[in-house]
Amino acid sequence: MLRRSGFILSVFVYVAISMAAYPQGCIQRTLSVEDGLAQSQIRWIHEDQKGYLWFATIGGVSRWDGVNFVNYSQEDGLTSNNVCCIQEDKNGGLYFGTNAGVSVLRDGKFITLNEDSGLVNNIVTSLFFGKDGTLYVGTYNGVNIYKDNKFRTLTRDDGLASNCVISIAEGPEGTLYFGTMNKGVSIYKDGLFKNLNTENGLLDNYIGDIYADSDGKVYICTMREICIYENGRLQTLKFIGKTYIAKGQIIQRGKNGLFYFLLQDEVYVFKNGQFKNLHLWREIQERINSIYFTRDGTLYVGTDGLGVKVYRPGRFVTINKKDGLLNHRIAAITGNGRGTVYLGTWGGGVAILHNGHIETLTMENGLKSNYILSIHYSNDGHLYCGTNGWGVSIYKDGKFQVLSFKNDIAKNWIYAICEGHDGTIYFGTNDGLWLYKNGQIEVFYDPLKYVQKHITAIYEGRDGTIFIGTLNGVVTCRNNDFKVLTTKNGLSGNAINCIYEARDRTLYIGTTTGLTVFKDGQFSIIDMNHGLSNNYIYSILEDNAGRIYLATNRGINVLTFFGEQYKIRTLRKTDGLVRDELEINAAYKNCNGRLWFGTTEGASRYDPKFDKPNLTPPQMHITQMRLFDTAVPLLDSLTNRRFPYNENYFQFEYIGIDLSAPEKVIYHYRLSGLDKHWIETKKRYVQYTNLSNGKYTFEVKARNEWGYWSVPARISFEILPPFWQTWWFRIVSLFIICSLIFQLYRYRLKRALEIERLRVKIASDLHDEIGAMLTQLTIFSETIKASKNNVKKIKPAAEKISNLTREILKMFSDIVWAIDARNDRFGNLAARMQDVAHQTLNPKNIESSFRTYGLELTKKLSSNIRQNIYLIYKEAINNIAKHSGASEVKINFMKVNDKLILEIHDNGKTSWKDKKVNGMGLKNMQLRTNQIDGNFRIKHNGGSTITLIVNLK
Repeated sequence: MLRRSGFILSVFVYVAISMAAYPQGCIQRTLSVEDGLAQSQIRWIHEDQKGYLWFATIGGVSRWDGVNFVNYSQEDGLTSNNVCCIQEDKNGGLYFGTNAGVSVLRDGKFITLNEDSGLVNNIVTSLFFGKDGTLYVGTYNGVNIYKDNKFRTLTRDDGLASNCVISIAEGPEGTLYFGTMNKGVSIYKDGLFKNLNTENGLLDNYIGDIYADSDGKVYICTMREICIYENGRLQTLKFIGKTYIAKGQIIQRGKNGLFYFLLQDEVYVFKNGQFKNLHLWREIQERINSIYFTRDGTLYVGTDGLGVKVYRPGRFVTINKKDGLLNHRIAAITGNGRGTVYLGTWGGGVAILHNGHIETLTMENGLKSNYILSIHYSNDGHLYCGTNGWGVSIYKDGKFQVLSFKNDIAKNWIYAICEGHDGTIYFGTNDGLWLYKNGQIEVFYDPLKYVQKHITAIYEGRDGTIFIGTLNGVVTCRNNDFKVLTTKNGLSGNAINCIYEARDRTLYIGTTTGLTVFKDGQFSIIDMNHGLSNNYIYSILEDNAGRIYLATNRGINVLTFFGEQYKIRTLRKTDGLVRDELEINAAYKNCNGRLWFGTTEGASRYDPKFDKPNLTPPQMHITQMRLFDTAVPLLDSLTNRRFPYNENYFQFEYIGIDLSAPEKVIYHYRLSGLDKHWIETKKRYVQYTNLSNGKYTFEVKARNEWGYWSVPARISFEILPPFWQTWWFRIVSLFIICSLIFQLYRYRLKRALEIERLRVKIASDLHDEIGAMLTQLTIFSETIKASKNNVKKIKPAAEKISNLTREILKMFSDIVWAIDARNDRFGNLAARMQDVAHQTLNPKNIESSFRTYGLELTKKLSSNIRQNIYLIYKEAINNIAKHSGASEVKINFMKVNDKLILEIHDNGKTSWKDKKVNGMGLKNMQLRTNQIDGNFRIKHNGGSTITLIVNLK
């Protein structure tokens, strides 16, 4: 399908800049379906406002955050999986052009614009947003203009050169340019069309792509040319010649301001009227469909079946077997100071890189062994090659010679070569240190006398000190004065790999357990605890800016010092290094400041000047909030969202998007209300369990490898307290407690009043009744005293005294029983009442029956009710005994539901109205009934019936 960036002009471009004879590897990583990409045919690439990278494929669209992919297809709402182009509006809405219309993704949901919505044709070839936000949709049947949710159409009837529009651009003054498939370019301004084709200057009417620059120049790609249209005039950049057309995005402008053209599956840089080939085809070996420069300057290359290739121009170049090396394990590197680089390989001899060409020296050329351990280019133009047990081969004027050593040194392994200021060549072997000067070789250092005979590194300092690295420490020699440095002196380890002296005279010693720094007479150690990626230091270099590079078993660590402080960055395979595992002492800085490093997969050349600090911090996003295992929608309404007290387990997922180095992003997070300080992590999630109620704000920020921090992303929420901790519950509880206290107070007051009334009653009874009886006793006693043994007077008085005494005892018994709380049960009351009936009625020959119904004999009864019922009952029984003339009394004491009922029936002939009863008796009975809120009545029907009803509730 053809679309705006759907063509590659197959061109034979004259390249004005000289080209290397060997391709220089530059692809630093590949994104494929194995990494999560939806499909491997990439038709368009777009970086959105949030920093995500989108890839249009024929299997849907993929969103990449530098770490993970999220894919969208028809199942998610995409109108078709065949996506050809992507554009974004000012509000972050994403528009995907497909062969079934336009899909718009906004706030996680898709809407479709198609023929039913007013689109002139569902087959979309290009999308473009004008400066005013208007959307232009190129189709096979014309251009749709979409504004204010309405479509209008431009076709040939309106002056468009062809209805098949495959590219759209807008100039700075608002002029629109429509590239058609076979009718040239239509220029649209102020509602009028002007057509540009072969009749007025173009070499071909087949338009592959158009780009309108901010300076007013419009770049036009056709089948046969690349030209610039400016002020109504055409300028051809280079005549190409007729070729075929393939899919692809043609023009991109990089962060450096240069133009990049995709021409016949090769990417060319255009500058000052000249083209330079990046030579991607020979490394990719697949048709290129699209190219895209992200904001950080990384080039993403979309292929026609191999996914996405990632390339950061200028930083790393790789040389390996694909470029002509016989073996890709680089064990040693050196140079002649004039641009030529020598790579000592493990099994492939020596590769000479010069002016873009590779020349190989092997045993066929006279090299003693193809396995090179060390290499050095001397000041007098000799190339010294240390081998694996075959001594040293010296290359000069196209010929090799082998040094003649004593003690069979030729059979030894040459691990290190160093040249002194006076031209002496030092060889570190597995049998000690040897020196070569004026054609003579001799032992410089007797290993048996000092530390260890296995020499791993040699370095001569600026003051002439020779530093000798062994497996048991460092031996220093100056003016024949030998000293031994080990861990006892401050080394990080005794197994030495490399030694290097920086321009400021700081000595760096690489060991298998970290880096030792010797400065101002003091040793210090830098290892993984301080930020190194690995403690195994293979080699050390310094660039022109004073940065120190440590080649390790896990990439290259870059140390930038700020006085006594330093920062560490790591260069890895994801940055363009051919492999993270480097080789011992295989490092070299050439004359133009580029650094070479040997690895087990080839040599990587690093140019520090292209490694500019990334001043843009990662774009920080909270991507998911989970409550237990359930995702919480991330909407604006989430701010200050409230959760119940038992919903207090949260997990936050986040991403700081830094596409250039996603694996180096560091995060700081905190939960205000819980965390007092920022917490550092490399993880992209954090969870909090069993949070207490309160208001919280989760914050997270990200730092890129250069130390620049993003603005924190935040989510605020609140966990509500349980109802028993809420203000209203506390108020209600306080009210209830106060009410209970008040009720308790009232109860105690009531009880106190009851006791007071009881005391008054007892006092009154004692005073009125017992006092009167005692007065009578006094009178009868005085009568007996005054009788002077008159039996007739004494006997009646004595009988009165006896009767009064019994009444007083009986009354005391009633009083004591009434106030005794142990009698506050139904059973006690019933038993007392039965005793009263028996003791009062039987002496009068009145038969009595006492029955109870429904009483819970062990259940407690209010003392007030008990006392008043008892006294009412006693008053009634006494009156029946004295005045009724009855021969039979029936007493029923029962409990029905919540009511206590007392019935007393006598068969007396004298009614209560006729009884000679003191009026105070009935009044007392009624008064006591009122005190217990009861109902008292008397009926006369063949006798008298007294009924007392008391409500127990």
